[in-house]
Amino acid sequence: MKIITDDYIKVRNAMSNGARTLDDIKDMTDITIDTTDLKNDIESILQNACKCRSVSVEEVVKAIQNGADTVEKIGEVTKAGTACGRCKGLLNNIIDTTK
Repeated sequence: MKIITDDYIKVRNAMSNGARTLDDIKDMTDITIDTTDLKNDIESILQNACKCRSVSVEEVVKAIQNGADTVEKIGEVTKAGTACGRCKGLLNNIIDTTK
């Protein structure tokens, strides 16, 4: 992965505030996406809800659609948010936007 730590944090924070696409990241951050490697790195981050447990946003959405309506329930089903906990804001946002 070529993305620097500060940009990674910016992407994750933007995701917690609803960013789900590359255009969202462009609109919500000051990151200049000027290389294919950076674009690919950001797209990879956007697909991942929980880095520690390697849980995708898609897996979280499916869990919510199947009734997991809290961060704790998502954790029970997918293990997302059960390690360091830094993704819990993102998980809450996914719950809010999936309902």
